[in-house]
Amino acid sequence: MSETWFIVPAEKHDDLVARAYSARGYSADEARDAEAAGADYIGFGPVYETASKASPASVKGLAGLAAACAAVRIPVVAIAGITPERVAPCLD
Repeated sequence: MSETWFIVPAEKHDDLVARAYSARGYSADEARDAEAAGADYIGFGPVYETASKASPASVKGLAGLAAACAAVRIPVVAIAGITPERVAPCLD
């Protein structure tokens, strides 16, 4: 799990958590494991093929993203190949 720090305005400190733990997920099972380990959110992907993630076997697609979202209660952030045109389908 990686540690991510955010700059939070002083007046928001009581309302926001200034530190979040993230995990990378490749499947719904890994998403569940990350949540159980204490992740605050999951970066899930690759959702779409990219130049660095060109192997079709590694691409999880929208079905994989939906399965990961359904498996956990924490936020899931779609990563890899997300373009402005692909945002809406990722949110469905």
